[in-house]
Order: sequence, then structure tokens, then C-alpha cells
Amino acid sequence: MIRIITFSILLYSGYVVRILLLIIGLSLVPIQSNSQELWGMTSSGGTNSLGTIFKTNSNGTNPTVAYDFQSNSLGADPTGYMVESPSGNLYGITRMGGKHGRGVIYKFNPSSSTYSVVIDFNEFSGSSLNLHPNGKMYGIGIRSTFPSVGIILEFDPATYELTTKVDFEESNTGAFPYGELLLASNGKFFGKTYQGGLNNKGVLFEYDPVSNTLIKRLDFDDFNVAGSSINSLIQINNGKIYGSTNLGGSDNNGVIFEFDLTSNLISKVIGLTDSPSGRLISSNGLLYSVARGATLGGVIIEIDIQNSTINEKVNFDTYSLAVGSSLSKDLLFYAVSEGTFGLFGFTPPNGITKLGDLNGMYEVSPIGEPIRRTNEKIYGLTDKGLFEFNSQTNSNFYELPFSYPNSGGEPRGSLTRHPNGNFYGVTQRFGENNLGVIFEFNPNSNSYKKLTDFNGSLNGAVPYSDLALAKNGKLYGTTFNGGINNEGVIFEVDPHANNLVSKKVDLEDAIAGRPGQGLFAHSNGKLYGISNYGVTGYGAIFEFDPLTGILIKKVDLDETIGSPSSGWGLRSTFTELSNGKLIAVTRSGGNNGKGCIFEFEVSSGSIVKKIDFTEYLTITGNLVAHPNGMFYATSAFGYKIYQYDLFNNEIKVMFDFESNPDYGRGLSSLTLNPADSNLYGMALSRGSNDLGTIFKYDPINKTLTKTFDFDHVKGAFPTGDLTFVKGSQTIRFDALPDKTYGDAAFTLNATASSGLNVTYLSSDPTIVDINGASVAILKAGTVTITAEQPGNAIYSSSQPISRELLVAKAGQTISFDDLAPIDLEVGSISLTATATSLLNVVFHSSDPTVASVSESVLSLHEPGIVLITATQPGNSNYLSVS
Repeated sequence: MIRIITFSILLYSGYVVRILLLIIGLSLVPIQSNSQELWGMTSSGGTNSLGTIFKTNSNGTNPTVAYDFQSNSLGADPTGYMVESPSGNLYGITRMGGKHGRGVIYKFNPSSSTYSVVIDFNEFSGSSLNLHPNGKMYGIGIRSTFPSVGIILEFDPATYELTTKVDFEESNTGAFPYGELLLASNGKFFGKTYQGGLNNKGVLFEYDPVSNTLIKRLDFDDFNVAGSSINSLIQINNGKIYGSTNLGGSDNNGVIFEFDLTSNLISKVIGLTDSPSGRLISSNGLLYSVARGATLGGVIIEIDIQNSTINEKVNFDTYSLAVGSSLSKDLLFYAVSEGTFGLFGFTPPNGITKLGDLNGMYEVSPIGEPIRRTNEKIYGLTDKGLFEFNSQTNSNFYELPFSYPNSGGEPRGSLTRHPNGNFYGVTQRFGENNLGVIFEFNPNSNSYKKLTDFNGSLNGAVPYSDLALAKNGKLYGTTFNGGINNEGVIFEVDPHANNLVSKKVDLEDAIAGRPGQGLFAHSNGKLYGISNYGVTGYGAIFEFDPLTGILIKKVDLDETIGSPSSGWGLRSTFTELSNGKLIAVTRSGGNNGKGCIFEFEVSSGSIVKKIDFTEYLTITGNLVAHPNGMFYATSAFGYKIYQYDLFNNEIKVMFDFESNPDYGRGLSSLTLNPADSNLYGMALSRGSNDLGTIFKYDPINKTLTKTFDFDHVKGAFPTGDLTFVKGSQTIRFDALPDKTYGDAAFTLNATASSGLNVTYLSSDPTIVDINGASVAILKAGTVTITAEQPGNAIYSSSQPISRELLVAKAGQTISFDDLAPIDLEVGSISLTATATSLLNVVFHSSDPTVASVSESVLSLHEPGIVLITATQPGNSNYLSVS
């Protein structure tokens, strides 16, 4: 008789499973989502008066300065005028730099060849000085705080004392004086203002240093003389004051006017045929001036007041006047001869003598006018210092610490947000070469980094507009000058390659010369722009392919379409429609000669005009699409907000800034804030502080609200457009509980701080299947579940958070009934056992000589006691059991 005994062993899977947590980029601690913001730049103001990067709440309120462009301590951007003190020292003013970024008064001692800063402007800045017989110097300036519209400054070179003598009053004495003060024979100074007076066209004023009185002598108007176009004032032997303008007259090339100090009357003497670009000089009863002329070189004109005639005395055919060159008081001027700057002297009526080369010796570019000192030596300013000239063989150059802010200043265009979270932009000035820089700004740390200096022929010069983000993740922009043709370049910034900057194309007028607006990134991956020049003179639309680096001209604009939209530093004039076509605006041309809106088909290059303007709208930048189906735009000089109905081709005025000057003037393009569906923009001037504003336009209720007046502290004279920055969001994703194969489906519980729905992704869909937030377990193993929120028009996509889930194998049991004693004569029996996993059970005998097992058949061999064990070895989803 034999007894067979079975053992059923139950193994549980409830042992401890360690769940690994993978955290990508964010803390486990949940935080609130950051609200949306508007970011922008100003071209001036801030701590250093070089501009700011600022941000506001999404509704345009609560502006804060994120970065002040940096200054230098010894002065930068010197003006073109120096004045000699009674002691023989030369004094001048810089418009930038100094401890406070508002410029300095510097002294140069010719005897010791030393430069020193004697005044750091702080509460105000100055622009010129002129010596009075009392030994003091007087000039004009402006306070750094509103409501200053100009001041008279007094500087004592003996004591270095600087005082403000009198403030201008806009209606009574004019606003914003400019240029030099003219010291008249009566010991009083005369000057001019841009604005103010009864007609807001500027005034001619008189300042008496003895009585410290400022008097308005006359109001300019469009009929006589517009103050903002006056070049210079001069008093001649007849006691009258004469001036020149570069606008007005029958040909709109300017006039010569006369002011009688006795009668306080002004009269036009003669209309000009060549617009003057420099000061008037008197010699032998005649007046002389530099004018643009018919050639690029310029001319010297002679004005006979008695006979009201104008004669061209010298035409610069073989060399060109330096940019901004003017006849100095000593009839000296700069010109370019054979590629080098030279110093020339003019001897009326038509004699010119070349005194010597300048940058041939010093590699410099002269600034303003040279001055002949009482020791008969000539001194002049350059971009690198000051030269002393006696003869071609007796010249000295003194390098002065005029240095432009190395990191750039006076930004232009708008900020462009890259997916890496940083902003990119350009400045039109400063940097190592005073030709602008490209910069990166991190809004999280408020850290600024200069990426490269523009240097002219190699990589371009003077960028005007913002950067375009292409589909390849790189940024592209243009410069107005520089490159091998000096007609601009297209450059690339690669944030994925350590912000590598490279020139891609040298532009030329025949294809795409000197674009003033930014590039437009089309959904087809290519970039489009409009040049300001071209074979027709109306500009051209060009296409640049970032992948191939190929630039092609798509179409020349002509008189029927007009020239591109006005304004520098604007975003591209293009707006893409849902069908891939582009719409744009022009400032001139069309059937009425006043501009139009046209549609451009990118593949064929065809243009369809949509609407001809009946008045000069001068629309700024691009048309902005609104959810109400309309497009909106601003005008640069009409100071209006327009609504354009693309379906009906109708355009109408929605708000007139000219009737509401407190809201500002000179408008940026509009920026749509999808969080509230309002349009935001900036006025580049005016407002309560005359420094520009931020405003909000509600297209639904047709209302406009001013949200901020710039105040110097947070910046002045904004540039470009506002950039809408989506709110950031984070995800909370708790640790996942232990799971075992066979468990029921469970629900994931990640939440986004924005309140938007979270999406999930399984790293191995064969282990778990995710449907929405429900997870079905398919097999045992390790899987990573990632929670993401892709964002929308208001929120940026979240950083993903991943959690690792280990699905353990399930346990199993075997049912195997006890066996009764078996008679040896039976020979064999079948064994029956089942596993809860339904997997096949395997049997083993403890003594095969007594009884052996083959599969599920037990064969009996001899009497005895044997132990039969039933086992299940398990698999990828079940643990083994025996």
C-alpha cells in the first residue's frame, strides 16, 4: 500500500516594490502658474538713459524695469562742437556716457594733451556750449524729469560750476531748443526750438545772461519758417540775423530768412534750389553753406542777399563731403578723397585747399566741425579722439576715452521670444564699433548677454528691426547698412549652437537692398521681407530659404502698389492669412498715390491689390488679426487706429490720437493679447510726460485706455512693438501606487497649475495602455508615464514630469487533492492539479524507483511511500509556485 502526500504552497506578491521617480526640469513642489506679460523696450531713459527692457502685467499696467542698458564713465557720443576757453583749453559735450549715462562736459588741455571729465550730467543733459564775453559758457539742455521742455545752462570753466539759468515754457518761450546759441552783437544769445510757441512750430528766442531773461522774439509757422527745419543762425555786418532751413520754399528745398532785431520782424529772403545741410558762414558780405546738390558729393553754395541770387561755387565731383559735414566758422570742412577722410579749407569764392589726410594717418572718422584755436592750430573731433593739425608734416592725434557702451544701447525693434524662454533683440547703436549689437536676455534671471558686435562690411551695420523665429529654431534678422555692398545683410542666430551668429547673405539693391522692416517667418518655412529700394525705386519683395541659404527676389513693387509701410524698427509688414497668402500695406502709390493694402501669393509672386487709400494713412507695420474677424493697424503719422474688413475691403478709423494727445503720438504696431482679446500698443512720444505711453484698445467695446506714461525711470521713447509672453505653468504629478499584474484599471491624477487638461504618454504601451487618464495594466514590467500640458494661446507648454511605475508579477496557487493509497497492480494513474493562473502544472516524484511521473501520468513500480509535488514555474506575469 502506498500513500501519496501533496503540499500546496501559497506565495503572495505583496512584497515591497520601490517606485522610482523621474523628475524632468521642475520641482516636486507645485507652484502657481505665472500670469501672462507684455514685454517691450525703450530707446532712451532708464538709469543710464540708454534705454530699458521692461515688462508689464498682461493688461499693460504695473511696468517694471528688467534691464537698464549700460553706460561708461568717461563720456560717449561727443557732439561736433568744441569751444575754447580764455585759458586756451578746449571744452566739449558728449551726449552719452558719464556716471549717469546722460553725458559729460569734458576738457582737453592742448599743452599737456590731457583729457578730463569736469561735469557728469545727472539731473539734466546738454548739447552745446558757446563762450560769452563774461568768460562763461552757455548752452541748451533738458531736464531728465517731466515737464521739462528745455533749459539754458551756464558753465564756468574757471570754477567748473554748472548751473541752470532758466527753463523754457512751451507756449511762451518754445519747447525743445536745439543746435548752438548764436552770440549776437548786443551780447545776447539767440536760438531756436523744435516746438512750442503759438503755432507749435517752434520759436526764435533771445537770452540775456546779464539779466537772466529768456524772451520769445517770434513764432515760426508753416508760411514763413518751420522751426524744426532750421539749420543755423548767423548775424552779419548789417546787424540782422539770417538763417537757413532745409524745408519750405517753392521747391521745398528750404529758404534763407532774415530777422531784424530792431523791428522783431522775419522775412524770407530767397528760396533755395539745393537743401542746405550745414551752417551759414559770412565772408565779404556774402553767405556760404554746404548743400546736398544734384550729386552725391554735395556742393558749396554762395548766397547774395542784396541781389537775392544763389550760385553754386564748388561741386564735389572728385570727393564727397563727410556725413554731417558743414563749413566751420573758419571755413574748414571734412570730405572723403580717394577713400580717406581729409581736412579741407574753403577760400571764397571758389578756392579749395586740401590741408591733409586724417584717417590715412589715424584710421578715424571725423565728427562735426574742426575749430581753429587762437594759436592757429586746428583741432577736430573724431570717433576715437582728437587731432591737432598745423601742417601735413606737423600733426598729432590724441586718443581720448570716448567709448560707446560696449554692451550696446538704444535698442531698436522688438523683443523676440525663443522657445528656450530667452528674448533676443538688437541695438542700432553702440557696442565696440557703434554699429549696434545682437543680445540675449534671460527674463528669469534678468541677465543680459551681448552675442556679437556689428562691424560693417563683415557682418552688417545698424540693425533696425526685430528678429524672426524660423521653423528650424534659428533667428534671422537684417541690417540696413554694412555687408560687402553696404546695403545690408541677412544674419542668423543659432540658440542651439551656443548662440552662434553668422552672416548668411549680402544684400544689394537689385534684389533686396536696405530693408527697414523685419523678416516674416511664413508657415512654409521660408522668410519674406520688403526692401526699401530696388530697380523700380519702390522696393521689392524677397524670399530667403534658411535651409538652402538662397535669396531670390519675388516681385518688384511699382507705382501701382507703392513703397513699403513707413517706419524703422517695426515688425514685418506682412500678415499671413489662413490660405497662406500674405497681406501688407504701402505708404505711397496705388490709384490715389496714397498707398494701399495688397495681397501677395508666395508661390507665384503675384500681387492683388485689395484697397486703395484715399488719404495718407501711413500704416505702421503689420495688420493684426482679431478674433472678431477684423484686422487692426495703427498709423505712424496720422496717429489713428484703423479697422480693416478683409471680406468687404473696407477700412475705417476707430480712434484718433491727434484729438487726444494725452494718449500719445507716433504709434507702434498693435499686439493681440489672447488672454483678454484686447490690442496693446505704444505711443513713441507725447502722453503726460511727453516720453511715450502704453495703451489698450478694446475692439469689442471700441474703447481705448492709457495704461502707463513712460517717466524716464522705466524708460522713455519706446521702440518696436510689445511682445506678448504666455503664462508659464507647472504640473503636479504625485508618486504612483504599487501595482500588480491583474489589478483593475486606475486613474492618473496629475494637474496643471493653469487648470488645463493634462495629457499622458506611456513609454511602453505593451505594459500599460493609457486612454485619457485611465490606465489599463497589460503585463508586468517597468514603464515610465509622462504628464504634459501642451499649452494654448495663453499658456506656454509645461515642462513634462515623468513617474516610473513598476508592475509586479502576480502570485498564483495550485489546487491538488490528496491521493488515497493506490494498489501496485493498478500500474498507473492520471494526476490532476490546476493553477489559478491557468498555466500548465508540472509534477515531480520524490522517489522515481517507487513511482515515476511522465507529464501527468504517475507510473507505479514497487511498494513504498513517495511524495508527489505539483509546481507551476511562472512566466513574465506570474511568480512560480510549488
